[in-house]
Amino acid sequence: MIHDLWLNLPSKNLEKTRAFYQALGFIYNEKSSHAGMASFTAPGKVNIVVCFFPPEAIAKFSGNTVTDTETSNEILISLGANSKEDVDAIAKLVQESDAGGKLYSEPIDVDGWMYGCGFCDPDGHRWNPVYMNFDKMPK
Repeated sequence: MIHDLWLNLPSKNLEKTRAFYQALGFIYNEKSSHAGMASFTAPGKVNIVVCFFPPEAIAKFSGNTVTDTETSNEILISLGANSKEDVDAIAKLVQESDAGGKLYSEPIDVDGWMYGCGFCDPDGHRWNPVYMNFDKMPK
């Protein structure tokens, strides 16, 4: 019935967004991108497409105003990591990239079964790479 999940997010600077996500290993979808938007596929086996549009386009599509990510959150997007090392590697990529992202939370153990960090992309969208050890999850 459903074969893809598309996340459509506003971007104030598509070139900066493109550079940031390519630095993180996201695959740029040339076929479905154009001057007014940038489309990426998340790396790995998951089939999630992330598209970035100018804020005006998102407002038009959604029929609502776009959240100012400098002062509020629209959503927290979590990325399932395969290991703590993968979380650390993503955090390092964000910190070392000059494409405009920033960590807002260093990698940390949470509740004895999760390990994650948090970063903002150049437009302030918040992402949460997290490794979850379900064998240690409280019952």
